[in-house]
Amino acid sequence: LSLSGEGLLGPMPIVARYDQRFNATVKGQATVRGSARISDAWLRDLGISLPQGWLGGETGADITLDLAKGKPARLHLESDLAGATLSVAPLSWSKCGKTRGKLALDAVLGAAPEVTALSLTAPGLAAQGRITTKAGGGLDLASFASLKVGNWLDAPADIRGTGKAGITVALNGGTL
Repeated sequence: LSLSGEGLLGPMPIVARYDQRFNATVKGQATVRGSARISDAWLRDLGISLPQGWLGGETGADITLDLAKGKPARLHLESDLAGATLSVAPLSWSKCGKTRGKLALDAVLGAAPEVTALSLTAPGLAAQGRITTKAGGGLDLASFASLKVGNWLDAPADIRGTGKAGITVALNGGTL
């Protein structure tokens, strides 16, 4: 079974194709592939709440959503970040909407969504890590095995949500 067209994933419009096969090896499994516009509101609707101000505007993304009966949905997303503004004040880093970058992430969606793999590159920033969220929303931990900011930081780092949009940053080695 294949269906394609325009729709909504939460509040965001998407253009997608839904595919489901009906045989014993893939019973109860389906895939949605398409494109969407990513914004802070869209992520919050999916239960992924970034600290206030980290993401502004919106950007296009290619998405794949793997669905399996009785299991949380798995999301793969890639974007060039054009149109999105990014700002991480504790790192004194930002990206304007006209600047491109690259975002690739894999996430498990559910009551407490988890970004199991994250790769973000943009002028002055390169990060590889994972993000966990708190049940009910909010950042639990963004753990970066590699975080490079400008020419002044090259270190593994943890950014922990402290509630009420607060965070703490811990550098776990590396070079300042």
